[in-house]
Parts: sequence; structure tokens; C-alpha cells
Amino acid sequence: MYFLLCVLIIMIPIWLLYLSIRCRLYIINIPMPRCNLLFGHAFEFLDKKRILSKFTEYCIEYGGIYKIYIPPKLPTLIISDPELIQQLTTTHLEKSLDYKVFKRWIGQGLLTADVKVWKTNRRLITPCFGRLSTLISFVDIFEKNGNQLVNYLENQMDNNSIDVFPLIKIITLNSMCETSMGVSKLNPDYMQTYCQSMQKLLKIYINRPSSIKRYDFLYRLSNDYIEEEKALKVVSEIFKMIMKEKINNNAEKNVDEENSNLSFLDMLLEIQTKYGLSKEYIRDEVNTFLLGGHDTTATAIAFTLYSLAMNQHIQDKVLAEQIELFGSFKEDLEVSHTELKQMKYLDLVIKESLRMFPPIPAIGRRITSDFKLGDYDLPKNMNVTVFIYGCHHNPKYFPEPDKFIPERFLDSTPSSFIPFSFGPRNCIGNKFAMLQMKSCISKVVRYFKLLPPKPDYNMNLIITATLFSENGIRLSLEKRVSSE
Repeated sequence: MYFLLCVLIIMIPIWLLYLSIRCRLYIINIPMPRCNLLFGHAFEFLDKKRILSKFTEYCIEYGGIYKIYIPPKLPTLIISDPELIQQLTTTHLEKSLDYKVFKRWIGQGLLTADVKVWKTNRRLITPCFGRLSTLISFVDIFEKNGNQLVNYLENQMDNNSIDVFPLIKIITLNSMCETSMGVSKLNPDYMQTYCQSMQKLLKIYINRPSSIKRYDFLYRLSNDYIEEEKALKVVSEIFKMIMKEKINNNAEKNVDEENSNLSFLDMLLEIQTKYGLSKEYIRDEVNTFLLGGHDTTATAIAFTLYSLAMNQHIQDKVLAEQIELFGSFKEDLEVSHTELKQMKYLDLVIKESLRMFPPIPAIGRRITSDFKLGDYDLPKNMNVTVFIYGCHHNPKYFPEPDKFIPERFLDSTPSSFIPFSFGPRNCIGNKFAMLQMKSCISKVVRYFKLLPPKPDYNMNLIITATLFSENGIRLSLEKRVSSE
């Protein structure tokens, strides 16, 4: 026993030294921030609240490309230069290996699917989100759920520090179920439980790849595995509930209704029948769109409302545009698709919010063959992180990046603005999301004056697959008085 202990004491430092030397010889011409000889950058990123700012500092210092080393993994390349991002995301579509942890939840859905599967599924699914008539039909649902959010917020009027994010998540989840799934009778308490379970899964999955729990045999011994099992049961149950209500709804339809206002799920079921696809195909895509369709949109709405609360002069311009469109701010107005498209300044505001607070701050790609990225030769199987947040906060592309300036998008949308990713594997629901954001934000601004929270606070931003504030996205409210 004593001999074995001595061997371990000797071998572990030798092993760590070997990993360190291997790291420094790996794509040697790509810069790497200074790090610990044996433990790489591991200690530097123990504080999750500093990861965003630290990675962004490195993006600026090293010109948009550098490598990070956390043993025992090989170094990961971090890129934030727009030209490099576009070159990579248009040619390499395979997701990085870090995404495999999501497969117990969303299997071969669009987010995680291998490239061959993704190409087939994307081609089949794109028409479900590309039809203008379908998007127009969704506006009434967005408006109805926006009214529900107003009711939630009205009940919080006495609270000087409202965390709006959990309230908005319920609304966007309801909207996703009613529009894309075509169901509207799900239990509200269960919807709340689903949101909590989903957030738990995201935290578990984002932490796994950078810890010893990345190894399955160690992960299965951890408490995270037990918590994941519980959360997966909840998300599995909501899929069953959606399918049960969808079957009941379809059985109650008359002939005239059968081909009108088909939901995303209706189209998926048609695709399944036509091409003989499995039940798992439906499950994976439903789970993918429940995640991607409500959480990221809720994040974007919440950060935009917070930004308006912290920038009163910009909020005044948004309200002025509403008055110009409708003659007053008419808080009880039901807005049409045409009117949403006319909200040009609100569009700028949303873009600036997506720049400052991109809901997906980073994405991963894997190099599937030796590849020249800019001036650098990358080896096969290298993992690359596309750091969207760092690109959006680089003064080279966006002067005064920490200031909220919607007018920066007046002339054009720069290539460095990539909140929905870039290339063939970009976000399929970006038009859907923008429409819902406009509907919800315009309605809230007409009902309430958004004010900073009391007492003041600073958001603790971290990455949990999406951009997340550990201490909430907070503001206070004051009811507007109609001008009529």
C-alpha cells in the first residue's frame, strides 16, 4: 500500500507535466494566455462570474483568437473575430463534443444532431418556420400571452425589485406550446416545474465538460446524475402531455379545420408519416424546440426590459414610436403583424439588447478534417468555441461596447452581429423570436414605465448554455396613465 502511494505521488506530477508539455506543443503558433504549469487555466475560471469578462479581455488582447487549456483535455480554441467565425461556421457544421451531454435530453434534435442527420432534418423542418402566413397567425397568440404577462407584472407593482425572468419564461413557454405545438391546456403548475427542471439540466450540462464528471463512470457516482434523472422525468412527462393533448385536439377537429393553421408539431407528424420516421424523431425535435424556442426568447425579452429600465431616454423613444403608430400608447391595443413590422426603433433596441446580452453567448464546433482557419492550420478533431459575447463586446467592432446605443444599427447590421449564430446551422426560429419579442416588449412598455430596481444591484452574469443572471434580471414598475 505504501509503495502504491509513493508511485502515485511520483506519477501524478509527471503525468500533469506531460499534459502541460503536450499543450504547449499543440498548435504552437496560436497564442495562449499565461497559465499554471500543471493545472493550466483551471484555477483562473473557478469563479464563474469572471468567465465572461476574462474571456472577453483575452479576445481583445489576442486579436480574436487564442487557446485555453484545462487538463486533461487538449486545448480549446476560442475565436471571436467575425471573419474567422464566418469562415468556420460556413464550412464546419459538426458540433463540438461538449454537446454530447445534451443527448440524453434532446437526442438527435437540430441542436445536437450529427451533421448527416441535421442536414436531413433541417431541410424537412425549415418550411415549418419559414411561412409568412404561419408567423402572421401566431401574432394573436403572442398578444394574448403578452396580456397574461401584464397581469403577472401588475400583481408585482408593490415590489421595487421584480425578477422578471421567471415570469417571462412561463409566458414564452405558453406561447411555444400554443404556436409550435398547437396545445393550450397544459397544467400551469407543471409548466413552472418544467422551467425549473430545464434550468437545472442546463446548469448540469454546462459544468460537466470542464470537470471530472465529464467521464461517464465518475458522473454516474455524482449527485448531479441523480438530479439529472429527476429533471429528465419531468421533461419527459411534458412531452407525453403535449402528445396526448395534440391527439385529443386532432380528434376533435372537423374537416374544414384539418388543413388550417397547422402547427410545427402537426407538420412534424406529417413528416413522420410521410417518411416513416421514428417516435424518437418527434420527441427529440419537440424537446429541442421547447428548449430553444422559449428559454432564449425569454432571456432576450427580460434583458431588453432591463435595458429600457436602465436607459430612460431610450424607453421614451420606444414609447414615442408607439404613440406615433397608434395615436396614443393605448395599453389595451391588440397589435397586428403589419404594425409590429412598423416598429423600427424597437427593432433597433432589440438588436442592441441582443448585442449586449446574446442569449447564446458561445457555440461549439469540431474540426472534422485538417483545416486552415485564417493564418492558422488546425488539426482534425480540434474543438473550437465561437465566443459570440466576446465579439459583441469588442470595441474594434462596436465602439463603447458597454453602452446601450440602439442607433449603432441605424445604417446597417454589421457582420460582427451574430446573436442567432451564422452559416447554415444558424437559429431556425430567429423570425419567430423577433416577432414575439416585439409583441411582448411593445405591450409592456405601453402598460408600464420601466424603472431601475431599488436598491440598485449589479447582475451576476454566468453561462449556463444560455446567458443567465444568478441574481435575477430585476426592475421596478410604474403604471402608465392613458393619454386619452
